[in-house]
Amino acid sequence: MSLIKMELEQNDKRFAQFDQHMKLSTQIDRQEGHSSQLEQPMRNNQQLEAALASANMKICQLETQLQQALESQQDTEMLTTPALDNSEVPATLHWALDSSASKHASRQAAAKVFTAPAEYDPPSFSDKNGNYAPIFKYVYLPDKYRYRLSTMRNKFHKLGVASSRILDIHYPAQGIVAVLIHIGYSLHDFNPLDPQHLRDSKLLETLTSDEERATKSKEIHQQ
Repeated sequence: MSLIKMELEQNDKRFAQFDQHMKLSTQIDRQEGHSSQLEQPMRNNQQLEAALASANMKICQLETQLQQALESQQDTEMLTTPALDNSEVPATLHWALDSSASKHASRQAAAKVFTAPAEYDPPSFSDKNGNYAPIFKYVYLPDKYRYRLSTMRNKFHKLGVASSRILDIHYPAQGIVAVLIHIGYSLHDFNPLDPQHLRDSKLLETLTSDEERATKSKEIHQQ
C-alpha cells in the first residue's frame, strides 16, 4: 500500500508540474502574440519617421533652391538696371535720388497720373539764358498731426485740389508738410484768410455775414 501511495503522490506531482508547464507555455504564447502585435506599430512608426525625415530634407532642398533663385533674380535686375549719374541731375531734383525704394515707387505712381496746367507752356529745364529753371516747386504747409499720405491726399481732395496735381507729399520737419506741385499751379497772392475760400455749403448756410465768414476762415486757418 505504501508503494501505491508513493506512486500516486509522484503522479500528482507530475500532473502539477505538467499543469504549471502548460500555464507557462500559454503565458509565453500570449507574450509572443503581444510582442508580434507591438512590432507592427513599431515598424509603422519607423516608416513614418523615415518618411518625415525625407520630407524635411526635400523641404530644405526646395528652400535652398528658392533662395538661390531669388538671389540670382536680384543680381540679374541689378545688372540690367541702368545706374543714374548724379552729375547730370540738377541739384533741386536730388530728392528723387536720395529717397528710399518705397518713396520712389509712390512717386512713380503719382507721376503717372500727374497733369500739368493746360495753360502752361511745355516743360523746359532751362531759361532763355541757358540757366536751369525748375518747373516744380515745394509748397510748405503747417500740419500738427502728421497724417498718412493717403489721408492727406483725401484732405486736399475735399478742399477741391485734384490729387493729379500733387506730384509728391512728405514731412521734412515736425509740424510741416511739403507738397510738390507744378509751378503753374502756384499762387503768389493767395490769402488763406479770404472768406471766399470757404466752400462748405452747410457752413455757409450758418454764416450769413462777411464778418462771421472772415472769423471762421481765421479760425480754420489756426487749427
